Amino acid sequence: MGVDKPNAGNTGVLPGVPRTDVTSSSTWPGTGTLQPGYTYANLNVKYRPSPPVGTDPITYRNVNFMGPLSPDPGGGQGLCQSTNNGHSPQIFIDCTFRPQNPHWNWNGTIGHHFTALRCDFSGSVDSVGAYNTNAGFQAADLGILIQQCYLHDHGYWPNPPDTSHSDGSHPDGVQQQGGSGMVLRGNNIQGFIGAEFGLNSFGTNHTNACIQTGISVGAITLNDWQYNWFDGGAASINIGGGLASYPGDFGIVKNNKFGHNQRAGDTFCILRPAGLTCDFGVGTAAENVFEDTGLPITIHNG
Repeated sequence: MGVDKPNAGNTGVLPGVPRTDVTSSSTWPGTGTLQPGYTYANLNVKYRPSPPVGTDPITYRNVNFMGPLSPDPGGGQGLCQSTNNGHSPQIFIDCTFRPQNPHWNWNGTIGHHFTALRCDFSGSVDSVGAYNTNAGFQAADLGILIQQCYLHDHGYWPNPPDTSHSDGSHPDGVQQQGGSGMVLRGNNIQGFIGAEFGLNSFGTNHTNACIQTGISVGAITLNDWQYNWFDGGAASINIGGGLASYPGDFGIVKNNKFGHNQRAGDTFCILRPAGLTCDFGVGTAAENVFEDTGLPITIHNG
């Protein structure tokens, strides 16, 4: 982590390994329906799965999550969804998340209690949505680990058809709306729109952010984001949501490397409320730096 930069050649489904299609909730090989404690490998998943209740994890290896060709998804759906209370934890290893039918309502994977290792995310608005809307768990441990993944080439649509914002889609690599303890380690998160989707309302190819946070669901605390690469976005990391401050300890955001290609300029690598409690590694060997020069970035007070 932090040494081998994730890219299209070392993340996602494995080249040269045949995969078979899963087209409905009852066609998983060996078990029919998804079952806790099982490993599923070498598949193209062409519908939107949601894990059953359980405590044993479900593991996916070399699986391409594509979604269906039709119908179009409802608001804010994930190609694989982990939003229910008490669902089996999900582990994605060498998987790809890219909709075969791009749409402004598709995200990569959303919810809580999932792990992604060496996965490739592209073509959706948000790659990862992190939150738990279930009663009593809005500020609880999210149980999310994203490690050595490649998040890039996001989807974008103007308004109309995407009426979620006045200026169209707001794509993010990761959008955290609440919860505690999200771990991001060794990822390459590029805040740019895919060439096939055109330009945003500002006339550029920047996404909203590589990481966007806001406490619309619950308090955000005790995150751990280290050894990642970031570039692009209006700001690469936007700890925001229109808030003057965040309650509690946001966590750790250090040992990361940044490019210079933020839409607002490279003093917007990290945008945060001035009163935020967070360990950015400032003045230490763990400081956030520019990838090309090794010099410390500017942390911008919002």
